Amino acid sequence: VHYELGTGLIAVGQVDSALVMLERGLAEREAMNAPRDNLLGEFHAGIATVYQMQEKTAEAEREFARAIRSHEERMGPDNPGMLTTLSRAAAFEFLRGDYARSVDYNRRGLRIILAQQPVSAPYLLGFRLALAQGLEQLGDIAEARDTYEAIMPGMEGLYGPSSPAVLEAWISLAGASSKLGRPERSLEIYRHIRSIFAADSTLDDLPLACASENMAMLLCERSGPGRSASSD
Repeated sequence: VHYELGTGLIAVGQVDSALVMLERGLAEREAMNAPRDNLLGEFHAGIATVYQMQEKTAEAEREFARAIRSHEERMGPDNPGMLTTLSRAAAFEFLRGDYARSVDYNRRGLRIILAQQPVSAPYLLGFRLALAQGLEQLGDIAEARDTYEAIMPGMEGLYGPSSPAVLEAWISLAGASSKLGRPERSLEIYRHIRSIFAADSTLDDLPLACASENMAMLLCERSGPGRSASSD
């Protein structure tokens, strides 16, 4: 009950009340001392999220570490029950700029997911997308590009081509392809993005503007100095 109430309060932005509820629930669960209590880790992760929202970075880092350690001690290091905590911890590290640790958490999550049968497609795509974003920030453009390429058909199939996350990933893939000397692949992606917007006039046009600008730049580079480029 305390966990559901706490996460509900987080959802509506009442973080102080959420922290009281989650700490109370955590104390009760610790007093029970159940050997395979997965909720202990969830409580720590919830408290970490509150601290993150309060911009208390050190406290959030501490609680995410406690959440992961609790999952490991109670459920084992490869239990799928810790996937949500790993995902939240990875996002926290990414947002504060520790991309290496974010990548490590996402790789660990992927190992757990791929060991399950059947493999959860939403979890798999989510962790791979987060991994690609982290790799891109670390400057590992080749692996980031390969990861984006691997997930894009599944992303479009699961979330739809006009999903903001899908469009953002396409733009990232196009940028990575261009950096790796594959401008034709980048142009192909930008044309695909334009076709998505042509089919749906209700979309936020920021991704379209980004794609069109990058496409124009690539076409100018391909045309060479003194020649005009057509954005075909």
